[in-house]
Amino acid sequence: LGKTAKLFAETKDLPIATAINQIGSALNELAASGASSEQNISDFVLRMGRVPEALRPPLNTLLGYGSAFEELGVNAELGSSGFSKYIRVAAGNVTGFANVMNQPIEKVRELINSNPAEFFLQFSEGLKGLDGDEIANVLAKLKLADNEVQGAIGAAASNSDLFRESLEKANIAVKEGTSLTNEFNKVNSNTAAIWEKSSRKIAELFTSQTFANYLNSLVGVFAKFIGAVEDADGTVTGFRNGLIFLVKILVL
Repeated sequence: LGKTAKLFAETKDLPIATAINQIGSALNELAASGASSEQNISDFVLRMGRVPEALRPPLNTLLGYGSAFEELGVNAELGSSGFSKYIRVAAGNVTGFANVMNQPIEKVRELINSNPAEFFLQFSEGLKGLDGDEIANVLAKLKLADNEVQGAIGAAASNSDLFRESLEKANIAVKEGTSLTNEFNKVNSNTAAIWEKSSRKIAELFTSQTFANYLNSLVGVFAKFIGAVEDADGTVTGFRNGLIFLVKILVL
């Protein structure tokens, strides 16, 4: 998390503890509310953090998108590769994307520059309803025929709401910054409760009548063994004498 914090403008100037708490809270919240994992989301964000800052979406957006991609079966490596290449290609071919999307060039340019993640979703949504060969022709025309890019676009095409919902969860979690602390407090409370129960059980064990009787019996046997008290039936004395005799034989 420390590496991630240093890569993004939103967190690189914050105290490291604050940055980790914000990022960790989003990871914890996203993983707890869906089928994604903290490790995969973190890996996705770290990989996207290596993309030039002018081309990459904000940290919160990447946290949400990393979660959505994983829930749709696209892991961090494939998701980050496909998503980053899509943004890079789109930024370098505004006119071509505007023609395919039937949008004014300036509108497309503004959206790519201000919100590339939303542009990605709008483009992907526009492919819904097209036949397979039509989609293949569009992607080939825009030089988006790589498997990673197609996988990323395919995941978003019919599930854009999931990406936006995950983004909203990430925004809230980062802003509140309480999920990670709450998780720590929960674990800490459970640990304290377990320790308290264990301590109580140990205390009960050593103060129980059963233990007292056992200890009394043990002390009595030891006292008979060393001859400190009388051995009425001679059992312990006989055992002691036999043991002494055995030792003498071994020594000799």
